[in-house]
Amino acid sequence: MPGPSPCCAGARAQDPGRSSFYVHQVYTWSMVRQLIIELDEPLARELERAAPARSRQRSSFVRAALRRALDELAERRMMQAYKAQPDVEPAHFDPRLWERGAAPKPSRRKRR
Repeated sequence: MPGPSPCCAGARAQDPGRSSFYVHQVYTWSMVRQLIIELDEPLARELERAAPARSRQRSSFVRAALRRALDELAERRMMQAYKAQPDVEPAHFDPRLWERGAAPKPSRRKRR
């Protein structure tokens, strides 16, 4: 990880009260990764309508869209894997455990 930028280091040295701000910025910066992506013009216009840059919601919108797309991809891959190699034995299923009131109640010990 690269060291602090000279402007931040100078501000930290001049104002000790800003050190907590500096630590927070470095910690936050170290936990995220920036990506630069190129969008064609129609997609960029649609993104601007859905999450305008001035509303400061664009990053969370893009993160949510990426999360949803990656989750769907993982689901498709899992479904393909199960189709390619299905379970040989049926899963154990005890219907009594799913019936209302059939689950055993925990026993209570008497207090002394």
